Amino acid sequence: SKRRFFYSRVMPRGSDQVYIVEQKLSLLRAIDLTPPQDPLVLPWSLDDIAPLKALVGQYEDFALAKTRVILSPTHRREHRRWPKNHFSVLADYLSRNWSATVTWLWGPGEEAFIDEIQESCEEPTIKAPKTSIKEMAALIANHDVFVGNSNGPSHVAVATNICSLQLHGHTIGASWCPANDRHQYIQSPMNRENLEFCMPFITVP
Repeated sequence: SKRRFFYSRVMPRGSDQVYIVEQKLSLLRAIDLTPPQDPLVLPWSLDDIAPLKALVGQYEDFALAKTRVILSPTHRREHRRWPKNHFSVLADYLSRNWSATVTWLWGPGEEAFIDEIQESCEEPTIKAPKTSIKEMAALIANHDVFVGNSNGPSHVAVATNICSLQLHGHTIGASWCPANDRHQYIQSPMNRENLEFCMPFITVP
């Protein structure tokens, strides 16, 4: 990396087709340690469930839902966001065809963005309360499926081990998703050089 000159011992860069957590842990071999095989877990406790309790208390549909899906449409870089209208169409599809309760996840400075998507939905959806990282983990863990851009919440979803689907444009999905039975990604078919055009090429179907 660009910081290599700070180090007295430099390890070869791993393949960009390897999940980054495995890639980083593999560096332990340089000091004769075997990388752990267990997935990374973001722990949360009963101290972190206040936003979840608020959701259950406010929305009976959420408490009784057969399927709960949490959607994360935000990213600080616009070219790494799946189009807003795609997310609203997906939310309506999940509500109608899965009988799912759909929750929108957001972070600081993103609430207005979520409001805009939610207003464009034809079916009712739920906006998550404000959360800390651990509160977000507790909230995500009490859903059945996560769908979102390759962002911080997508990695929290992996670390809580609910089923997750990441959406990737120019970024390489294999680098950011463990790609197993519980965690999958969709890679845009568009050329990685055209950053602003990649994400729309992931269609709703």
